[in-house]
Amino acid sequence: MARKKIKFPFKLVIVVILLSILIYYSFTAAKKVLFDSDFFQIKEIDSNNRLLDLTYLKGQNIFTLDLEKLSRDLFVSFPNYRKIRIARQLPDTIKVDFVAREVIGYVKLYRYFAVDEETVLFYPENNQLDPDLAVIEGLETKIFGPKSGQMVNLDELKIAINLIKNYNNIRELREFKMKRIIASDINNLSFFIEGNIQVKIGAKLRNKLKILRSLLLQSRSELSKIRYIDLRFREPVIKYGR
Repeated sequence: MARKKIKFPFKLVIVVILLSILIYYSFTAAKKVLFDSDFFQIKEIDSNNRLLDLTYLKGQNIFTLDLEKLSRDLFVSFPNYRKIRIARQLPDTIKVDFVAREVIGYVKLYRYFAVDEETVLFYPENNQLDPDLAVIEGLETKIFGPKSGQMVNLDELKIAINLIKNYNNIRELREFKMKRIIASDINNLSFFIEGNIQVKIGAKLRNKLKILRSLLLQSRSELSKIRYIDLRFREPVIKYGR
């Protein structure tokens, strides 16, 4: 029986070789355009942070810039911001969008720190305190070596922040500005409102602020005489006398 001759696909091989050469040179040319061309060198930095100076990036290739590393470096330099979004805008612009942390109050330590809902400490803008926000006190011996940008995992601080959030959520209570929170002892958590009235509330906040709202509205004409309001027990206690 005669053996069948196997034809070598010369034409196919030649086509594959030519396509490979074409792809290689096309890739090389595209790479040269993308990474070596002046067209894709960074010329503009678009940012909503006036303090940001990224002029050193100008002239770098927009594709080779490590955005993740840049974001990490910016977080170290700008801890007052919750998010930093960085994006390429072809052909030559880097856009940097800063999302500021929202100050919910202040913490008195060796200096005043602003604090947000995530319990992150940071320096107040221009080192100025907003008089409408409460200052959390009594944590000087519980937070050691605080730094701007530090997240503090401390129950006393978490409860104090939760108190501020719940207090602000009751519209009628906003009339009575919260000034100071004494958070050194969770079970004896207390705060002061305008007029230097102390409210002793303890750690269990549920429904107590609603009771406080009713008491303050009912006693509006006598607020100047109230020394403290104690909500830690089943029946609230109002102490008069200054």
